[in-house]
Amino acid sequence: MLFAYLTTDEMNWDLANRWAEECDIVLFPLTFQDSLFDGSFDGVILDWDFIPSEKRSRILEQFTLNRPTIPLAVHGYHVQGEELWKKGVIAFRRLEEKWLRFLKRLVEKRKGNRIFRTSQKI
Repeated sequence: MLFAYLTTDEMNWDLANRWAEECDIVLFPLTFQDSLFDGSFDGVILDWDFIPSEKRSRILEQFTLNRPTIPLAVHGYHVQGEELWKKGVIAFRRLEEKWLRFLKRLVEKRKGNRIFRTSQKI
């Protein structure tokens, strides 16, 4: 399973990468130039505290317009959780291993549903 992660904080990257390995997730380090929702990833995680506000707005706009089938998760101390959850974004204050496990289960469930739907059409 491949998740993209955008952070400029080396400590967060190290923690996330360690936890991802324990969860059998590969983390891809995103940059601001990378496309978030082009189908390359099973999920996208963003370190909201280190993303400039104008870029946050563009990311949310792109997410709500395109409605990708992959989960978008953000973490940060200044996250407006309720507002983001209403838009379909998974939001949490701190990056923790339990959130990576949650995202992995969500992706597995969605992939399972797609396989089930496909098998129904045959």
